[in-house]
Amino acid sequence: MVSFVDPATPRERVVVGGERHGDREERRTLEVSTEVVAYLAEPERLDPQDGEVGTVAGWPSLAQVCRILREVEYVSGAQTGETHAEWAYALTSLPPEQADPSRLERLWRGHWQIENGLHYVRDVTLGEDACQVRSGHAPANLTACRNAALNLLRRAGVTNVAAALRRHAMYPREALALLGLFLA
Repeated sequence: MVSFVDPATPRERVVVGGERHGDREERRTLEVSTEVVAYLAEPERLDPQDGEVGTVAGWPSLAQVCRILREVEYVSGAQTGETHAEWAYALTSLPPEQADPSRLERLWRGHWQIENGLHYVRDVTLGEDACQVRSGHAPANLTACRNAALNLLRRAGVTNVAAALRRHAMYPREALALLGLFLA
């Protein structure tokens, strides 16, 4: 079987880097291959001798396999000279004609807008991770309330959710106005 470990596996590569973020410099190398697609698309038959019966579905619409190397070098501060590297892998149904390595790298980075725009705000600003409500439907209901509040604020054009929450805590009539409610 061919894999990314095998240097002979055909692949396309794009390197994006030299971006400085405070005391560190980041570089990303995205490699894309179609060579392992046929292997991963096939259902895997389980071995009855291992006590398993049946098949595990493959990825029939798989078009490309990607891996990205993220390298971070600290150029100032307490960690100057240290480097960290990690590999991450992804599968996509986008064929090479629709998504070359450069486009896939942009799509991969775009995923973090979701993480930073929603999950981080819910976890940190709204304290979702610190919430101790864990039974029944309460956690899901609180998540729905947090999402509704974020959507209301974003529709109102709010870019700093923490500042808006502080303001609405101080002026609750403004918060009610977002819902179309006005007190006499």
